[in-house]
Amino acid sequence: MIFSKGMRSQRLIGIEFDGPSLAWNRPIDRLAAIVGCDDERLFTSGEELAAYSLKTQEMLWSTPLPRTAAWSKPLVTRNRLYQFTSRGICEIDKQTGTPVRIFRGVDLDAMGGGLLVSSKALVTVSNLGIAAYPRPAAAGGSTEQS
Repeated sequence: MIFSKGMRSQRLIGIEFDGPSLAWNRPIDRLAAIVGCDDERLFTSGEELAAYSLKTQEMLWSTPLPRTAAWSKPLVTRNRLYQFTSRGICEIDKQTGTPVRIFRGVDLDAMGGGLLVSSKALVTVSNLGIAAYPRPAAAGGSTEQS
């Protein structure tokens, strides 16, 4: 399936390849943009981060965030989303939409930039600088897999 949402559109469209046929046609915030997909969910970003069920098309969660640069897209990993905001880099749980932590440092008030995450650090390259934020170790001494 291919998903599409026009820049000023208030519709999220999904087209099945075999056919082709229209599989999704649902309302969505005009400012939202498609930012990622996994086996279960489609993710959008705009004035909030949101997840939609691929199976039912229902919104699973929506998480408002501090002000973000409209062009700054979150990094989507196996278990998390990372988004530049005016308060730092927000780490969001993909399953629930719950904010996990905010990485604060030189990126406060950044206009966005590049994000890279490893088991040990979140690395940011923004208009304000380059930073590496340590990621806390999970119980048992190992680091969480993102």
